[in-house]
Amino acid sequence: MSFDRIVTAWAKIWNGDLSLIDSVIHPGFTSHAAPLAGGGPAADLVGRQNLHTWVSGIHAMISELRFGIHVGPFVDDPFVVIRWHAEGTYEGRRIEFYGTDILKVDDEVITEYWANADSLWFAQQIGMKEVPALT
Repeated sequence: MSFDRIVTAWAKIWNGDLSLIDSVIHPGFTSHAAPLAGGGPAADLVGRQNLHTWVSGIHAMISELRFGIHVGPFVDDPFVVIRWHAEGTYEGRRIEFYGTDILKVDDEVITEYWANADSLWFAQQIGMKEVPALT
C-alpha cells in the first residue's frame, strides 16, 4: 500500500482539490472531530459528501487557505499520522493554525479520520471571544 500516495491526495483535498475525494475516500468514510470553534460535543460526519461540504466550507470562510505537512507521515498499518500547518486570510487578516490527523486506510482508501486541531488558537485569530486563563 502506498501511504505516501494517500497522504499526498489527502493534502491536495484539504488544499481544495475536491475532485480527488471519490478516488481516495471510502463511500462510508467517517470523520471524528470536535467542532472547530467549539459549541458542542464532537459529532461524527459520515460519507464523502460531508467531507466535500466541510472542506469547501472552510475554503469559503478562509481565502488563500493552504495546508502543508510538517511532520510525518508516520505509518502503523492501517493507520497513518501527519502533523500539518494551515494558513490563509480571514476578513483581511492572516491566520494560521496547526493540527494532527490520524487516517485509517483500508484497501487503498481512507475509511476513517480523527482530527485534532488547535481550535482555540484558530477561534481567537478569527475574533471569537478569548477564554480566560485558568489559574
